[in-house]
Amino acid sequence: MSSPSTAASEAPVDGLAEATSAPIASINPMAPTLRDLNPTGPKEINGARFMQLLPRDAIVPVYEAEYAPANGVELGDKDLVMGVSIDGPHRAYPLRNLRSHEMVNDELADIPICYTGLVHDRRLGDETLTFGNQGALYKQAMTWWGHQTESIWS
Repeated sequence: MSSPSTAASEAPVDGLAEATSAPIASINPMAPTLRDLNPTGPKEINGARFMQLLPRDAIVPVYEAEYAPANGVELGDKDLVMGVSIDGPHRAYPLRNLRSHEMVNDELADIPICYTGLVHDRRLGDETLTFGNQGALYKQAMTWWGHQTESIWS
């Protein structure tokens, strides 16, 4: 039989859901969060691979984006942008802006989006989520959290 520390570091989320002992929560403080958010989740989700590095929103996202016409933005020949086009409207996000914010909550063509180096639809059913920086990595990838649901996304 495994010791609590082995169970916490190797058990998938659904295994953690059954384990309610204090040692697992003290070894892996994210276990209750992962259990609540994903009670029957995919087998590859493992709380031991979730590393909380900073408090939520320690890297402050852009909650209200500011815009300028293309000819009003100074970009160098080597500056990169991420372009998004939805049903006609287009927007270019300079990647240099992500150095200090990591994510932008925005809306394009009446669709709420979250730009993190990837573009995500912020709608969940009839609700529009606002995302913040979770300050954690899951499998070495950035995570964010939904303000309305307290859910963690990656």
